[in-house]
Amino acid sequence: MAAGTPIYRHLTDDGLVADGSNNNANVNGVVTAVPHYAGPADGKIWRLERMLVTIEDAGSLAAGTYGAISALANGCTLKVMRNSPTGTEVLDLMDSAAATVNSDWGTFCYDIAFHTFGAGNNFLLSRWTFAKSGAPLFLNGANSDTLVLLVQDDLTGLVGHKFFIQGVESTE
Repeated sequence: MAAGTPIYRHLTDDGLVADGSNNNANVNGVVTAVPHYAGPADGKIWRLERMLVTIEDAGSLAAGTYGAISALANGCTLKVMRNSPTGTEVLDLMDSAAATVNSDWGTFCYDIAFHTFGAGNNFLLSRWTFAKSGAPLFLNGANSDTLVLLVQDDLTGLVGHKFFIQGVESTE
C-alpha cells in the first residue's frame, strides 16, 4: 500500500467531517433518499480498507428486522459515485441489492455481530473489509469519486445508525 495519512472518518449527510450533528443515518429517506457520504479532495487518493456499520436500537434485534424496527421496503445501498453523491455510478458494492434486514449486512460484509448488554440499547456491529476482495476500495479526488450510503426508508425509529470508514489518503 502507498504511504500516506490514515483516514478515520464517518460518512455524513453533508460529506463534511463529522461534528456530532451530521453522522447519524437514523433519518427519514422515504420521500427523498438521504445520502451519507465522503470522498477525497482534488489531488488526493483514498484507499479504503474497511467500513464499520453500527445500528443501535432500544428493542430486541433479530435477523429479519432492521435494528428493532420492521424490515425496510427499499433498504440502504452503498455505491461509489463520480462528480457528486448523485452523479454517475462507478461501482455498486451491493450488486443492485440493498440492506433491508439486519442479516443483509452479513451478506455484504460477512463480519456481523449482535451485542446486548443486559440493560440499555442493543447493537448490530458489522465490519466490511474492502481489502479482503483483493484490493482496497480506490477513490480518486481528481474524478470527484465519493463513497455514498443511501438511506431510502424511515430510520428515525432507530436510536442510531453510523458508518465509519478507515484507510489511507495519499497523492499517488
